[in-house]
Amino acid sequence: MEELATQKTTIKSYVAILDSTIETGDLLDFVVDSVVERALIFMNRLQLDDEDVTDFYYTEADAPAILPAELERVLAQTVVSVYRNSELAGTNTKEVTSITDNGQSVHYSDKMADFLNGSDSEVFSNSLKMLERYRLPTIVADTR
Repeated sequence: MEELATQKTTIKSYVAILDSTIETGDLLDFVVDSVVERALIFMNRLQLDDEDVTDFYYTEADAPAILPAELERVLAQTVVSVYRNSELAGTNTKEVTSITDNGQSVHYSDKMADFLNGSDSEVFSNSLKMLERYRLPTIVADTR
């Protein structure tokens, strides 16, 4: 997992290159962690962190990386997109979800929560085809 922490730092540096207005802090850390974890779940690569699986099926030399380095820039673009949507959620331009006339109440949506809870195609948008290339089958049991 140390390698994954280094990759998250690399993704943050790519985010800074893509959008210099994004400030480092808790929100960026949260978005990077969320996007990376969601990508790993989508690609079924969390099982590579299980030593029982990797020790049995791979040698140290041929064990695949939990997060392929080729995806760091792709995920950085996704982070920028999610971050921008979360910034919109913090402004006064929130989407109105319901209006009550006589009671005079207006309810706004939380764009960040909606975006991170959306479907994979909404979160990863143009990156989905790239992530599909790195999907792994689920290792259920030894079949030898």
